[in-house]
Amino acid sequence: MNNNNNIKLNEIIFNEIEPLLIYNCSFQRILELSLLSKSIFKKIQYQITNHQKEIKFKPEINEFLNYIYNFKNDDDNKFNSFNEPIINNELINNNNNNNNNNNNNNNYKFKLIQFKEIENLNCINNNGSYQAKQNNEMIKKNLKRICKNLKTVYYSNYFPIDTLDEDPTLDNFFKFEKVELYWDCDESPPESFIDECDNGDYQTFNYSFEFLKRYKSIKKISIRTVDNESNLHLENLNNIFKHIYNINQLNKIEFNYQNTSYNFLINEKLNNNFKNLNSLSIRLGNFGLNIINNEENEENEENEENEKNEDLEILNELINNNSNNTSKLIEIIFKNIKLLKNKNNKLRKLIVNKCHSDDNQFNSPNSDNPSEFLKLLLKDNNYSIPNLKILGLAVFDLIKNDDFKLLSELINKNNNINQLITNIQSFEQFLKHCNENKNIEILKISLDKYSDNLELLNNINWENILNLINNNKSLKSIYLYNNDQFDENLELLNNLNSLKNNNKNNNLNIKILNNFK
Repeated sequence: MNNNNNIKLNEIIFNEIEPLLIYNCSFQRILELSLLSKSIFKKIQYQITNHQKEIKFKPEINEFLNYIYNFKNDDDNKFNSFNEPIINNELINNNNNNNNNNNNNNNYKFKLIQFKEIENLNCINNNGSYQAKQNNEMIKKNLKRICKNLKTVYYSNYFPIDTLDEDPTLDNFFKFEKVELYWDCDESPPESFIDECDNGDYQTFNYSFEFLKRYKSIKKISIRTVDNESNLHLENLNNIFKHIYNINQLNKIEFNYQNTSYNFLINEKLNNNFKNLNSLSIRLGNFGLNIINNEENEENEENEENEKNEDLEILNELINNNSNNTSKLIEIIFKNIKLLKNKNNKLRKLIVNKCHSDDNQFNSPNSDNPSEFLKLLLKDNNYSIPNLKILGLAVFDLIKNDDFKLLSELINKNNNINQLITNIQSFEQFLKHCNENKNIEILKISLDKYSDNLELLNNINWENILNLINNNKSLKSIYLYNNDQFDENLELLNNLNSLKNNNKNNNLNIKILNNFK
């Protein structure tokens, strides 16, 4: 320690912690750290050039192109819809004299990212689905012009799949680890070739999903449809499993704006082959999605076997009689997901949300009792998901004064769950539970604009919620997720901000965020 009471880090220690210091940091922050000394600059320069994925450095692809072409941050020097860039002559013009070339080489040595040496680029593409193929072709051309050693570009954000693109990877130059399956009835049904669905019944048609085999790096899948009358909630999704190149590397499946068919959840492929699945997010409660599928003889044989199962018979009876008991439906479905009965499963995050329908009044009806579902997950002698840490129960509406007691299984059973997710109308009851369950450190609250009944918001007692927050002894964070629905409801947004501003619990941090994670 020197006279100014500043701690000096031993170089050996710094070498150990340096990857942690720059982990998941912005380029500006990494640059600041790199300027501490010449030796630190060299070390960080090596990390950010050769180990981007390990340190979670992922620049936006447009910004990276600007960086390597030495563009300034002004409107005149940005790519315009990925037309040919105005290339900085000092950087690559072969007609420059030797002095200019020497100056250029000297300048390059002090670039934090040594892009001429980089072999694998980890980045984000925010260009969206419009003209994605043309954009990627131009991106590849502009990168290869300067980054001569570049072999692979990994897109680390969810990339919308073009089901008709026969070579989306451009000869394996691009790797898509996160893909978004997006479809609708009018313009984008999930057809692997033109007019695959020849009968016009887009919802019940058994699509092949052959297009997935063109994306060989898939690890995470998000599924959604459009938010309008052209939405397409598919009943048959089982063929998805047939064409994923390496199904064992798939670790996340998320039903975003898309209802989950029951066939999908009890499919043998899901139950037997997803060895590394650690995150599953589904939407249940739509009684229009029948579990029986008569498309293929092979499936018929499976269904005949399934019908011998008492639980599946009850499930079909529930659907056929339209008994509208979502709580019972969820219990029966989860009894038949064999994945959850395997103690070797790696599931860390399980989220069960409400389904979507054209009339929010009928989304996941009578979903007011999670107790049997929790008993199933947290069995006395056979805890079925030993690695589970995050549990989403937004499908359940707990709005009565003592409904928090329906969550008592989370206290009574041995488990590792430390995060809960619920809907806004169940906020108070989940807070009551958190005041009893000392294991819960994070509570996430969201308002689902596609499925929540907004009339229930009028029954929220914000004073009670604030008192519960101020008296809690174990929660560390509450995340309130703002979305379009919050913005449209100013009274609700004001109440959320009031909670944050009046929080007197110094041990509990309240954040209002834009995007759910």
